[in-house]
Amino acid sequence: MEMQELKKCKKILIEVNQTCNLNCTYCFYKDYGRTSQSLTINNIIELLKKCPTANEFYLTGGECFTSINIENIIEKLSQKGKVIVFTNGIILNKYSDNRLLTVVNNVDRFIISFDSFDFKNYFCRKKLDETINTIEKILKINPKKVEVKVCITQYNYEYLEKTFEQLIKLGVEFLSVNFVFDIQNSTIKHEVKETAILKNIFRIIYKYKKYFNIDYINMLYDLYINNKINDKFPCLADYSYYYLTSTNQYLICPGNCKKIGQRGNWKECFSKECANEWEIMYMR
Repeated sequence: MEMQELKKCKKILIEVNQTCNLNCTYCFYKDYGRTSQSLTINNIIELLKKCPTANEFYLTGGECFTSINIENIIEKLSQKGKVIVFTNGIILNKYSDNRLLTVVNNVDRFIISFDSFDFKNYFCRKKLDETINTIEKILKINPKKVEVKVCITQYNYEYLEKTFEQLIKLGVEFLSVNFVFDIQNSTIKHEVKETAILKNIFRIIYKYKKYFNIDYINMLYDLYINNKINDKFPCLADYSYYYLTSTNQYLICPGNCKKIGQRGNWKECFSKECANEWEIMYMR
């Protein structure tokens, strides 16, 4: 049954590893823990055999570029289809020009997580200046390959508009957001919960709507403001999507880890955590 399902797969979310070069105060791995195991190039070759029709590959971590195999993995997958990489961008900042160019040529989109231009005072995440350097470097090579996903917390929402303006000034053409949620193993509360503040955040986002996947933003608005699940953006775990973990397991959901063959009514388990992950599977 598993092999038959995988043969029909078109889109795959691949967790390259769970290790990271940052220690963000809102990282959900603080609740779930991390494994040191990561995928090998042989795992990817096996994946391509199991999923012969797959042509969209979404790479995530941890931080993908802490893996010694990441460049070989990207090159191998790029020969079969689109490669979209989620990254904090910091390690790429250390790449030589030629090495970075090779990676950029093999990737269709970098979704780069970002928080703030306030390097000195923003404590939730470090090395923000290095992320900015990477954004600028990739923009010079090909601006169509950069999407910046701003992580919204209690500590940066007040200067969200300024953040958008500065990113656009750098030359960023594609923006997105991630509404950070609270985690159990942290005394710091990150999540923005006040409806009035959330409405103002969405007002700012809609002001810059030409830079966003607006259908996705509408889905988030329905969920956060109207407390309603939008059927136009269904969870792909009930469709032709698969998830390969860093331990080389094939699942249909990175959230509650449904096993292959156990698809059901996605609305029963859909959450804000899911909603903030799914945009990478609905590329513009």
